Amino acid sequence: MRTEPKHKAAIALGVALICVLFLVETAVAHHHHPSPASLFVWGALSLVAVGALVAWARYRAQASRDRDDPG
Repeated sequence: MRTEPKHKAAIALGVALICVLFLVETAVAHHHHPSPASLFVWGALSLVAVGALVAWARYRAQASRDRDDPG
């Protein structure tokens, strides 16, 4: 069974990957139908993706500390 920090890390990585996929999809859509709102969408998706990657790194580090701690 997964520990709680490891489970949270997996969820955060999933959110980051979904945001990256949406970024690629909106870039392709912008190429076909340009929209001035695309920059705002890209900014929001990038912000969420970076935040999720930071959360992933922190939870991953916490999970490894919990694993190494015998107490």
